[in-house]
Amino acid sequence: MLAWVLLISAINAVLATSVQLYLDYRRDLADLEEHLNFVRDSHLQGLAAAAWNFDRPLVEAQLKGLVGSPWVAAAELRYGRTDEQRLAIGESLDGKEGVKAFPLEYDLGPRTVVVGQLRVLPNLALVYQRTLDRGLIVVLTQGVKAFVFSIALLWLFHWLVTRRLTRLSTLLSGFSPGAAGLLPLVTEEDRRANDELSVLAGTLEDAQTRLDAYQRQEIALREALEDEVARRTLHLDQALLEQQAIFDNSLTGIAFIRQRVILRCNASFEQMFGYGPRELTGKSTRVIFTSDKAFEQEASFFMPVLLRGGTYVGDCELLRKDGRTRWFTLQFKLLDVDDPEQGAVLTLHDITVRRDAEQALERLARLDGLTGIANRRTLDEALRVACRKASRDRSPLSVALLDVDFFKPFNDHYGHAAGDTALCSVADVLQSAMRRPYDLAARYGGEEFAILLPACEDPAPLLEQLRQAVVALAIPHGHSQAGTVVSVSIGAVSVSGTDRCEPGDLLATADAMLYRAKEEGRNRVVCQLMPAEVA
Repeated sequence: MLAWVLLISAINAVLATSVQLYLDYRRDLADLEEHLNFVRDSHLQGLAAAAWNFDRPLVEAQLKGLVGSPWVAAAELRYGRTDEQRLAIGESLDGKEGVKAFPLEYDLGPRTVVVGQLRVLPNLALVYQRTLDRGLIVVLTQGVKAFVFSIALLWLFHWLVTRRLTRLSTLLSGFSPGAAGLLPLVTEEDRRANDELSVLAGTLEDAQTRLDAYQRQEIALREALEDEVARRTLHLDQALLEQQAIFDNSLTGIAFIRQRVILRCNASFEQMFGYGPRELTGKSTRVIFTSDKAFEQEASFFMPVLLRGGTYVGDCELLRKDGRTRWFTLQFKLLDVDDPEQGAVLTLHDITVRRDAEQALERLARLDGLTGIANRRTLDEALRVACRKASRDRSPLSVALLDVDFFKPFNDHYGHAAGDTALCSVADVLQSAMRRPYDLAARYGGEEFAILLPACEDPAPLLEQLRQAVVALAIPHGHSQAGTVVSVSIGAVSVSGTDRCEPGDLLATADAMLYRAKEEGRNRVVCQLMPAEVA
């Protein structure tokens, strides 16, 4: 502070001194100019007369009088036709700057004659010395005044401002929000002064009070928050323990997957695939798929669903460690839809037993419970499909109906158990004759059977072999009018080259052919071939 005050005071003193010295210098120059004008007005006439009269002593006397003035450093008189004559007093004027020249004119009455030239060298050193002397005096006086003024100003500033600010700073440096008691920032002196520093002290005291209140409020809120965090942490720990217990003991297989790599899984998941504890951790999910194709195909199913934020649910055949396969219902769900890189959770339910049961029920629903061959429902479905294909491709299709001859008397005489055995034997013969995967033998109802032969133009030879094979079973039938053993009557129809193949029409025609075989004596084959124009 002292240095700044002194610096500012010194700058002000220098500026004031410079202005004062400049003005004094200009005044001295004006005095010098005035004296030279006086010389011109008072001495030129006398010097001109002395020079005209060649009065050397008088000229020297007047020149010495000029040089005796403090304002003139040297004087020189030049006269003659070309000013070649010189008379000088003081310093030589050759090469000097600032020399003043005055012509000497002598009045002869009708005319004026120039008899010479007076050259005067002003004493500028006197001007410079006077300026320097004044400068030293001003500097000393201004320096003393500036120093005294600075000390007085500093003392006044210290008493009015610095002292009070230092007290406030000392008090506030020890202030701690929430500590016992508030600091007395406003004193009696501040109240009496009632100035800007008093207002500042009052404002700081109010701020101290508010800050202390905020601190106490913050402490209360922080304690409440810590209690809430502790309570929620305890609740969260309990929830995590419960979730971990569920994860470890759930019968459902659970695994966390990222980039199709198993991060961790529960014991049920490992047991489902025959792996030991943590044996699957870090492995690709490829190890539980039956092939690379199945691995990629399943990804094409679930990835679009997951990226849309949905949950993928599907059934899939997966591979155990021992090479056996099991069927599972799998469920995929992303942990964070907005960030798929977080991974997904996979849950598995083993549905192998249920699926086997469903397939068994499906087989039972499509097979005849007594004979083990296809039932009427399966026949109807297969016949509709075969008719659509035959109509679309205009390909051949044959349908035959078989009836065990005089089966009711057989049941009445031999019993229903024997009748069931006979029907099973006939069904075995029919099934063994179905060589192609799309051929079908079915129980049509009671003792009637049906045969479906797609892409077959003439079924007669095959049907005749079947009739003979049934007879070759040699099942005794003492109450048959067609022979001594169980036999069958067969009616068949074959169509080709038509685009209007209807299941009902084919069955009706085959039934008519069966009725005709019975009319003609049973134990025979009657087949009708229907060309395209007839069909």
